[in-house]
Amino acid sequence: MKQKVNSHNVDDDMLKMVSIHVEKKHGQVTKVILTFLILVSILLPVCFLILFQEKIGKSFFISIIVFWLVGFYFLRILLWDSFGVEEIELRKSSIMIFLNYKLFRLKQGIISTDSLTVSFLPTAVESKEKSVMCNRKNTILVFYSKSSDLKTTVPMTREMAFEMKVKIMDYIKK
Repeated sequence: MKQKVNSHNVDDDMLKMVSIHVEKKHGQVTKVILTFLILVSILLPVCFLILFQEKIGKSFFISIIVFWLVGFYFLRILLWDSFGVEEIELRKSSIMIFLNYKLFRLKQGIISTDSLTVSFLPTAVESKEKSVMCNRKNTILVFYSKSSDLKTTVPMTREMAFEMKVKIMDYIKK
């Protein structure tokens, strides 16, 4: 699946949403393995709970929490690879970046648009031989303000990044 960027106005002139769809990297085998690991991390503690009801202590409940956190992490990886969308909300006074996993949405950060500059950060793309710079996808956007910076997570082509930079700066300057 090719990477897509959607842009639409959400609330008249107050808010604009830019969505960057993640290119699906992993095949079916990886998804099956991740699904198996999720099921094991959820069901294994439940099976031990049923089998060893008499010998349960506080450490067992801590291990259940650890197993379920690991399962949640695998679920995040699976959902991001299957449905992941990076959403950039543009407002007149701020820019917010969200990671949308379809089942839940996490806020990555917020930055003020006062004296905002947007630049590009090259990223290394893994090759089978070694980590190399790839011409097809090799940059992320970085937003700099007076007191902080904010980076996108989805790599994109330089052309796409430049178009997004122009659109974002035009929207903010309106």
